[in-house]
Amino acid sequence: MTQTAYQAPLELMELALRQAAQGSGAVALDGYAEVLGDLARPILESAARFAAEVLSPLNRVGDRTPSYCTSGGVVTPPGFAAAYARFYRDGWVSLSAPVASGGQGLPTLIAAATAEMWGGANLAFAMCPELAAGAIAALQGLGAPGLPE
Repeated sequence: MTQTAYQAPLELMELALRQAAQGSGAVALDGYAEVLGDLARPILESAARFAAEVLSPLNRVGDRTPSYCTSGGVVTPPGFAAAYARFYRDGWVSLSAPVASGGQGLPTLIAAATAEMWGGANLAFAMCPELAAGAIAALQGLGAPGLPE
């Protein structure tokens, strides 16, 4: 049985982003209209390529070779460490993190759309960056020095 690569429904995602931004009033926030107008499509297209070309092929690998703990640390499925290194290097991990903290400061709606792609292409991998997002939120919520709220 051959596995087909994940294909993100970009048109539907863009429509959902626009409707969510309008319905919530977020479109009136500083920068939202620009991001949703000019930047959303290229970001989503790039995320879709990453999901299809990098994450989707690892989906079956992760299912057949789960992560496990050893005395030396956690061993991930073959290819996951390299995929995460590229994920980090390409800036996906910091998409909606504040610029002052080294992030890209993009709206959470954009990050949510990309997270949907990660989960659709490879749910096992998609759980990894959620740890970073949770850590950022926890540090901001606890008022860690140097992190803007």
